[in-house]
Amino acid sequence: MAVKKNALPENKPAEKKDETKVDKNIEIEFEKKKNYAKISIIGDITVKTVSLLKKKTKEIIDDNNTNLVFDLSDTRYIDSSGLGFFIGTLKTIKEAHGALHITGLNEYIKGLFHLINLTNIFEIYENPKDACKF
Repeated sequence: MAVKKNALPENKPAEKKDETKVDKNIEIEFEKKKNYAKISIIGDITVKTVSLLKKKTKEIIDDNNTNLVFDLSDTRYIDSSGLGFFIGTLKTIKEAHGALHITGLNEYIKGLFHLINLTNIFEIYENPKDACKF
């Protein structure tokens, strides 16, 4: 029985480390401008980080920000859950009569968006200043 008692506390800290690790894998910076909100994502957008990104983005949208600029200059990788996040966010923004612009795509992410024809759905800008024009 003593072994089981010791095993349980060891499992709990490991779970907390994973939760903390997820927060350290992504940083979300938010800037509210006159007619849009800029969201800079630092880190990879994966199944491990997308829930935090969804939560923060929902808070931003719920605060009446319907024009969003996502700056992915410091994002090097997106998995399918990350792509799903952008598709879902675009739907939410369009329902609110807003717009979603994306800037700062690296070659890998740009190729991924192009491969699955998301370049036809999203407004993607090379120049961050152009992405901020609404």
